[in-house]
Amino acid sequence: MTTPFTHRSRQGLLTLLAFACASGLMLAAANAQITTVFYILLENRCWNDSTTDQPIVTGTSENTSGGRTAPAQIRNSAAAPFLNALCTPNSTAPAGSFFATNSISPSAQVSYCTCYHNAGANAANTTASIHPSEPQYVWMEAGNNLSKLDDNDPYGTAQSVAQIAGFLAANPSFSNESFSSLLQNAGYTWKSYSEGVNQFNTAGGNFNNLNQTGGSSGNGTLDNTGAGHTGVLPSSLWTVPLASFSGTSTSYVNPYNGTHQFNFACKHTGQLFFPATNGSTNTVANTSTSNPMAQNYPPLPQLAVDLANNTSATYNVITPDQYNDMHTALSTAFTYTATSANNFFGNGVTYTAGSDQEQIAQGDNFCATVVPLIMNSTVYKAGHAAIVIWTDETEGSPQNDFNHTLTEIIISPYCKGNAYASNLNYDHSSDINTWQKVFGVIASTPTGFLNGAANPSNTSTAAFAGVGNGTGGYGWGVGGLDGYGMANDLSDLFVAGTIPATLPGLSMTPSGYVYNRHTNTENQTITVTNVLSTNITTPIYIVLGQLSNNTSLLNQTGTTTNTMPGSPYITVSPSGLASGASILVPLQFSAPTSGVISNNPVIITTAGTP
Repeated sequence: MTTPFTHRSRQGLLTLLAFACASGLMLAAANAQITTVFYILLENRCWNDSTTDQPIVTGTSENTSGGRTAPAQIRNSAAAPFLNALCTPNSTAPAGSFFATNSISPSAQVSYCTCYHNAGANAANTTASIHPSEPQYVWMEAGNNLSKLDDNDPYGTAQSVAQIAGFLAANPSFSNESFSSLLQNAGYTWKSYSEGVNQFNTAGGNFNNLNQTGGSSGNGTLDNTGAGHTGVLPSSLWTVPLASFSGTSTSYVNPYNGTHQFNFACKHTGQLFFPATNGSTNTVANTSTSNPMAQNYPPLPQLAVDLANNTSATYNVITPDQYNDMHTALSTAFTYTATSANNFFGNGVTYTAGSDQEQIAQGDNFCATVVPLIMNSTVYKAGHAAIVIWTDETEGSPQNDFNHTLTEIIISPYCKGNAYASNLNYDHSSDINTWQKVFGVIASTPTGFLNGAANPSNTSTAAFAGVGNGTGGYGWGVGGLDGYGMANDLSDLFVAGTIPATLPGLSMTPSGYVYNRHTNTENQTITVTNVLSTNITTPIYIVLGQLSNNTSLLNQTGTTTNTMPGSPYITVSPSGLASGASILVPLQFSAPTSGVISNNPVIITTAGTP
């Protein structure tokens, strides 16, 4: 029997703090903040579809009765027991699962959107269609599809990167920046874990290294079972995966669905379409191991290693291959067996090879495996992380109205929780707007936001506003899946005050590390600038979250009690900072005992204790 959280306010968070500590899942302190984000990306599937192009309730039967051929929805699908448990208040976890072990409901720390729509959609279906997949992932990074309306690889014959560059050159009002590039310029870290990339081939090299001979995928075929090839490929062999690949290999067993099939698609990784984050030029792909961005693209098995070592990034994007993201059904039958790996959420049903329901079960199995893995990690238990389960585009006809919604599920100690259903209208710009404000990264645009991230989502017409209120059995009202109003960000899913109302007025630019042999220290300088037109009058601090345990900050002011408790911090200015002014903040670290120094710096202003 699980015990649900039912918090709805910061007072509720504090009331339940002692219980949360006992279970190992920290809840947010009143003035703490989100410092780490994990995105799990799903594909081509509506959360809800209130039209007649598919059954309202989907079970194990196929979705072709009555001429309905659109892919089945996830909500209330028997093939998605895990995702539906997350979004059902007071849901009960299977015995032996992570949730049962910690005596919490799967929905305890969950909020989700009932009216999250395709990019550019509106209630009247009068906007241009922005499909297929790739434009959504470009939008996820840039706040716009930047002319992309296809699924071409970044380079090669189609040259998607060059197309985007050409569009930007012809349309200078659009920013050429991306969210991940803003993060790295501000000193934050990001990683893109894609399934199938940077893994061994049978010859012991990198399967996706295009510089090897023997075909586009290198010598040999994909291998995770051969002698010496069962672990993670050494990072010195990683490359940026700039070409898609798929196939079967008897030397490879997919750790989630148990088959020999693999299918990596570049179109599902937004960072690959921007030179600042793919380490290439607008026209020439850099597929060498010397590409400076290669370490940002670890193989998916590295995720478990990073979680165990507390070395995940500030922003982490997890991309299943097309057999585990609900995009493509397997060529063999899939039995969704309840196992310890998927936290016993499997329903025991065998799904027909190539079927629509099989696709849903494959993706649900993946999420049931990965989400608890993250929740059981040190970084999540510290109480400052958020997990977002996201889907790229709606399916059905018409795709761009408000009758079709996407999956947007957030799991965090900061969520209102107990499957809180937010009834506002959202789209992909809502995500960018949210995380730009959380991490304080400012684009070179008049608003500071990346392109469309400055704009609220399209609202419902007066005739339909509020009918999709999420209170019915299937999460919609009579007239469609229209929300109660517009949303600039995702703040309604979180307890009040979690998401800043505006972009912060401080930018942070770190230097590289310089070794001082006389003092045996590593030294770094961070430039803090007030970009507002007004003065900041409260004290300013830099908190070094997740500082690697191979070093220490020698000139720290102290350790935090509220923001990432126990982290070293340094005072930037006790009296604030004038408009336009900058301060150079020196950081002195002890020489690392091994490896390199890593941390996630966060700048905060507070009159209280950091």
